[in-house]
Amino acid sequence: MVSFFLLLLLLALLMQQAAAQHGNPSPKIVIDNLPTVCPGGLGYTQVQVVTDSTSYYVCCGGDTPVVRKTCRYFTGETGQYQPLLPAPYDPATGACINRRVNASAGSFHARQSSTLGSVERMRFTMARSVATDEAKRTCEAAAAADKEGPASRQPIKAAYVVTAPPEVAGEWRLVNNSRGNSHLSDGRVFMAGGDDFAGDRFPPGYTNGLRGMRLYQKPTPGTWDQGGWKILSNQIREPRWYPTQTLLPDGVHTVITGGTVSMNVSTPVPSAEIFSSRSFSSVKIDTLPLLQRFRGMILYPLVYVLPYTSSVTPGTTHLFMFNCDNGGVMRLTSNNSWSQYRDIPPGLWPTPNFCGAMSMAGTATLLMLEPENGYAAEVVMFGGFDRTRKGNGQCECDVPTNGFAHRMRLDKRSVDDNRLSWAREAMPYGRNMNDAVLLPNGQITSSTAQR
Repeated sequence: MVSFFLLLLLLALLMQQAAAQHGNPSPKIVIDNLPTVCPGGLGYTQVQVVTDSTSYYVCCGGDTPVVRKTCRYFTGETGQYQPLLPAPYDPATGACINRRVNASAGSFHARQSSTLGSVERMRFTMARSVATDEAKRTCEAAAAADKEGPASRQPIKAAYVVTAPPEVAGEWRLVNNSRGNSHLSDGRVFMAGGDDFAGDRFPPGYTNGLRGMRLYQKPTPGTWDQGGWKILSNQIREPRWYPTQTLLPDGVHTVITGGTVSMNVSTPVPSAEIFSSRSFSSVKIDTLPLLQRFRGMILYPLVYVLPYTSSVTPGTTHLFMFNCDNGGVMRLTSNNSWSQYRDIPPGLWPTPNFCGAMSMAGTATLLMLEPENGYAAEVVMFGGFDRTRKGNGQCECDVPTNGFAHRMRLDKRSVDDNRLSWAREAMPYGRNMNDAVLLPNGQITSSTAQR
């Protein structure tokens, strides 16, 4: 009799399993074995949406006290998590919106192809769910705020004054003008290099920070005496003024690229060194021929992680590097070995004699990865200056500006097939030394500049 009941129980379990496999899947949010990237210990969801990609979405259960609660796409560009989805409230109704991944749109499969725990699928949908208390408070405050109007009608309601105790302010005696900046995967801010714009005329007690490394911990009770800046005991291997920092997809390593050896010396630093957040040290440095080819002083060159890895050598990261009018796609293996995969020579640049994106020229950003476009990576650059009109000692801000926006697709197929070309579009007027910001709705603002 006992065996008969055990048989019935086993049969029921098998039928239940079959129904689960063949019935309608329930929505599931995968949150296991993922690195903590959200501030303040808030919950998060991480979703990888492009096959063989080491880039990912991060959906936080809350955010810093600003009007934003959204999923973010990590591109590696200066370690930034770029917002991709709209703000968490509907301006028309004031209703709060909390967006989470809805796995009922298709099957998500966990994998461990990189050090990032992730789930992957070519397409996904977003669904509303119950907003957290923090999101509700943020949404309600934003919805109740005054709408845009004439500046005279917008009184200043609050001001934030930054103060620091002397021991914290004193750490800035390691001068850091025009240093590199990026986030680590845990949210801390990492800064390398920097010099004195006054020309090494340091006040007493101040020194140049060309080899310095600094780390900022968000004020959190119990950590670093409530947070603040620390000067790391290790140094980067070469002095750098205006370097670019790029967090790699493994969440551990940061590439520090380019710069010059000093504010007063126009000697470029055509190397890339890799900083590890585990050892808090520079673990490798290489001189790259592509950087040696770059014009000028290699000030803040573009270095973007592309959202895919190599199908031939898994774990290899592709990085787009560019300066002035030329660049290339570099490969970086998991053991930190560099090779150039594709060349983007000056001959492809459709606006001869004009520099595009670099520190004292135009600006650039990656476009939003759109499902309708196959999540293809694409870079866009705005403005620049005419380098042939710049005289000795003349500022780049005083020469004719570039009046075009340039775009290039950098999706995996285009890069693998070496089908890389620029398209350009005239802007209302030229800009130089401008900014470009990717908005949550996919639009880009290009603001400020010299005309």
